[in-house]
Amino acid sequence: MIRTLDREFLRLFVIPAAVSLLICVFLFLLADFFGTLDDILEYRPAVGVVMNYVFYRFLYATFYMLPLVAMLGGFWGLNGWRESNQWTAVLNSGVSPLKLLRGPVFCLLVLTILGIFFGVYWMAEVSQGYRRIENYVIPGREEELPEYRDLHFRALDGNLIKMDRLVPHENRAEGIVVQSMENDQLRRRLDAEQGDYIAGEGWMLKELEVRDFEAPGRIQMSQLEEYMISLDPPGVLKQIMEANPRRADRRPEEFTAADLRAAINFRQRRGMNTTAEEVFYHWKYSYPLTILALGVLGIYVGAGTKLSRPAGLGTLLLVALIYWALFHMVLAYAKADYFFFITPLLPAALPVYLAPMLFLGGGIYLFHRSVGLF
Repeated sequence: MIRTLDREFLRLFVIPAAVSLLICVFLFLLADFFGTLDDILEYRPAVGVVMNYVFYRFLYATFYMLPLVAMLGGFWGLNGWRESNQWTAVLNSGVSPLKLLRGPVFCLLVLTILGIFFGVYWMAEVSQGYRRIENYVIPGREEELPEYRDLHFRALDGNLIKMDRLVPHENRAEGIVVQSMENDQLRRRLDAEQGDYIAGEGWMLKELEVRDFEAPGRIQMSQLEEYMISLDPPGVLKQIMEANPRRADRRPEEFTAADLRAAINFRQRRGMNTTAEEVFYHWKYSYPLTILALGVLGIYVGAGTKLSRPAGLGTLLLVALIYWALFHMVLAYAKADYFFFITPLLPAALPVYLAPMLFLGGGIYLFHRSVGLF
């Protein structure tokens, strides 16, 4: 009997989840197609480019829709069983709810683990894949090489360094300012129009204007022909800038876990704030936990409440809306480094785990309170 029930409950979860996935991904791709139709008509990319774009957006949509799909899969089939009183009849036979639901719960755990692997190892590549048409280069037109502006770093010797413009492929930077600090006081400032990176030596600054702050109100001006500063090569600085979550147009899925880890190590060695990088890095692990959290809530509303199907569906969509609002609010605050005040006491990445933990814990508690788990 148990094996028959296992197969039945697995079917009750898998079929609604699969149908929900097809519908959600289709609607996502349809809306996405009309959003990019102007670019397709303007640039007329090759059919292969468009097909690659659709393929990568399909993977992207599947990843993002899995929490909603898990919630609908957990709710839809079990709600039908409860409304037909089959759920109550089976429970009255002495079988525990946890034993009945081990099939759907196992599916949720598998989807969560797959989501973590996908988010950590493949999501950044998927993001780069679909951006090939968003940043499409017309054949015959040269692609613009990357450059970066407004870089702020602390060197390992403690000096504060600012670069107005970094051109990695030319191994040079423009508008360089080096500030030497002593006891939180500015002691020396060097301004250079340009600096060139020399492999094995460092950055060579030329034609510098130097200000020495000998005492309050006393500044000594001088000139230097050249000056060497110890800072990472242009390729490393480029990698750090590529993993900069503070840019308004950047999203967590665009960064590779390796780039974020490198940025965290780079900034930590210099005593700089790493809140945004840590939150975006741990997002790759915490977002797939949404699959488990919302899936459990779907099971609770489907089997543990007396809500009708329309009322239960409306409740779940409202809960999911609140959940994603909280989740994305955390990312927005992380971009502004507003969580720095918790770092002396708690891990900087803790806020990104709060929503999954609260909703998962709440779903388990409510389900246990309504029907019991054992």
